[in-house]
Amino acid sequence: MRKSLFPYDIPRRGQAEFLKDARAAMRRGEILLAQAPTGLGKTAVALASAVEGGLETGRKVLFTTCRRSQHRIAIETLRMMVRGGSPTGADIIARDAMCVDHPYHPSTGGRSRVTSVAKALLRQVLHVQEVIDLARRFNVCPYETSMEAARRADVLVCDYNYLFSHQRGHILRSLGVGLEEIVVVVDEAHNLPSRSRETLSTRMSAEGLELMAMKLGSGKAARYMASMAHILKRESRVIGGESKVPVDFLDRLLSRCLPSPGIRYPSKELASTFERSELDLPPVQRPLINDVILVLKRWRATDRLRIFSPRDGGSLSLVSLDSRPATREVFRSVHAALLMSGTLHPGEMYIDLLGLPPGRSLIRSYKPDFPTENRLLLASRELSSSYRRRPESYEAYAREIYALCSSIPGNVAAFFPSYEMARQIGNLLWRLGPPKSLLWERRDQTKAEKEDLLKALELGGKDGGRLLMAVQGGSLSEGIDYPRNLLRGVIVAGLALNPPQLEIEALRSFYSRRFGRVKAYEYAYLYPALNRLVQCAGRCIRGPEDVAAVVVLDNRLQRSFYNSRLPRGFNPVAHSDLARRVKSFFYARLNLAASADQERGGGGSRAEGVDGQAVCGEVEAHQGLPTSPARFSPEEFEDKDGGPPL
Repeated sequence: MRKSLFPYDIPRRGQAEFLKDARAAMRRGEILLAQAPTGLGKTAVALASAVEGGLETGRKVLFTTCRRSQHRIAIETLRMMVRGGSPTGADIIARDAMCVDHPYHPSTGGRSRVTSVAKALLRQVLHVQEVIDLARRFNVCPYETSMEAARRADVLVCDYNYLFSHQRGHILRSLGVGLEEIVVVVDEAHNLPSRSRETLSTRMSAEGLELMAMKLGSGKAARYMASMAHILKRESRVIGGESKVPVDFLDRLLSRCLPSPGIRYPSKELASTFERSELDLPPVQRPLINDVILVLKRWRATDRLRIFSPRDGGSLSLVSLDSRPATREVFRSVHAALLMSGTLHPGEMYIDLLGLPPGRSLIRSYKPDFPTENRLLLASRELSSSYRRRPESYEAYAREIYALCSSIPGNVAAFFPSYEMARQIGNLLWRLGPPKSLLWERRDQTKAEKEDLLKALELGGKDGGRLLMAVQGGSLSEGIDYPRNLLRGVIVAGLALNPPQLEIEALRSFYSRRFGRVKAYEYAYLYPALNRLVQCAGRCIRGPEDVAAVVVLDNRLQRSFYNSRLPRGFNPVAHSDLARRVKSFFYARLNLAASADQERGGGGSRAEGVDGQAVCGEVEAHQGLPTSPARFSPEEFEDKDGGPPL
């Protein structure tokens, strides 16, 4: 039996249970669905068990994730595992992201040089940016070098798309393995159903077609692209808003493009024309035409929603309602798999949505390692974010958030169902003069801007704390770490139930046919909202010493229909005076910490919290309108849409 690769001396209690189950699943060739809370150390358990099993049986491990930030966590964990000289690992992202300043060319550096650099990469585990820098030094293609290293490595850290999309066949051939020769880890697996549907969905627009026609220059394909763009533009003037269209809609439009009348399926004819043209394009231009080919080839497929929109000069979207075509074959064929998340709830839903083989699938849930008394979990008795009543409740939400921020020592994150609700309540807080400076999440924020927000939160812990205004389901609500108790409070300002839009209603109709009416509502509306809530709640406590309050401002959690479907161990207590309860919680917890510090010889004050901020005294939010100015104005929070983003 190979020695343990777990990167720490002794696993904590929750880790030990998870590690035992994961090792057994890898050994028996099973699929483990593991719901493990934030801060448990899921990545260390998953990689140790998967790599041990892979090395034992001669199989390659694919650690798949949906966020670039999680690549770094996986690579850092692998680095701790290789101190004994094994295993080897490679990190890879999309070709266009790796080669943005170094355009791919098959002969760049020569194949022998690519192989030499790839072998050098395997002497240590490198982050993808380190791979890019090294490849540029030796004048070889970063992507091709990473793929060559991945072919030889024990572990590949990559995006979901490398395994759960139409790229799978090409990727596996490049790696020199079949599905039965790999072990799969799916990080943040609650995102896999929606991401898989996205990979099966595609779109084309008049503006995009015109751009491709210009890039293609002359020839039959370019003329057809331009003609299709013209037809979509003309149709957009007839169809005013977004609408569902029938299956024969596309072929009726495209029949005007072809010089030969009477062709039954013009979409297939044009797809063949574009495929022939694609062969003559350089690799960097092929993705431009591939999306159009996918729309044309998949248009008549079953379980699709077909939408026409006047956006971008007129566009056609083909939305997949079923994630299983991208996932079912993978999980039926791989040797073993581990799907993990803090919100993989309920496990039976993911078995249904991903098409997992029931006989091989195990569902496990693990308790947090932190003391439960370190987290206060409350719910409002009065407030509700029901979509129809939402605008009239904005002022009440603003006052409650103000009162809670006054009671929490340090940084607070408030997560809203939509950008619009965040903006409206932010405007009201601005007028009240909030007790903490405001920070804003925007739709289009870059990675650097998000890092600046985290830096601002770090500074906020030293000057009274800041209030982050963000959205549920956004990049700041999951898959991001707020270390060292960076957040002392999380406010979930209502349930982010999906609005009844075309896609969601079509999804519920599809689920109803597959799984029944009750599951259809749960899968399309209820569980996605509850899981977003739990993801937000998990941002504040990341370690056993952290202390934080989580407050859910939605009285619907008092109904059995909702609270009976929450994960085990997540039971918010309804309270009529939330701010006072929060204040007493922090006063008691920080008093205990101060007493312990004094016993150890420290000089902490019993009435002070982090960095000397007072945590006792009365809340003034309901007594009058304070005048302290916020640092950032709502005008910096740009949002033009009027509805939920999710």
